Amino acid sequence: KVRMLFVWLATYDLNELDEINPPIGSVREQLLQIPREKHSRTRLFIKMCRLAELETKEIRGVFRDTSIDGREHLNATSSWAAVLIDQSWRLFDPNPASRQKNTQSPLHFSYNDHFFLTDPEAFIFTHFPSDKKWQLLARPVTRQEFDQLAYLDPGFFETGLTLESHRKVII
Repeated sequence: KVRMLFVWLATYDLNELDEINPPIGSVREQLLQIPREKHSRTRLFIKMCRLAELETKEIRGVFRDTSIDGREHLNATSSWAAVLIDQSWRLFDPNPASRQKNTQSPLHFSYNDHFFLTDPEAFIFTHFPSDKKWQLLARPVTRQEFDQLAYLDPGFFETGLTLESHRKVII
């Protein structure tokens, strides 16, 4: 269920939506609110998971992003999701899963599978939750350690690479 909801939402082309008279409370109405920043893919994902009777939590914290212009940006008001799957919490973020670096306007949406069921050891390089328990790590990192972590693009992890040492941006 989770994969279907996540991929559908992350790959939905918001530029193709019919904006004329969406029924109040409909999925189309909620999707139309995303580009207007009145709603987010994360909140809609959480809502859909709960409708599918999946235990879900909204996690708030800092998101490190370079998808807009290639430079690092910290978004202190970001949120993502944790879903309980087989008695274990797993991490998801449909917002960056739907973006790709570009110079086009409006933002071009393209699916990135890295943010689906992301390993907490990889997730911490881009996401720092306000509550350390949602890092889902054996040894949580502090905010200072997070700020000093190297920025690793999702492509780093998608190729199967890992860091054995030197996790800081400055060695």
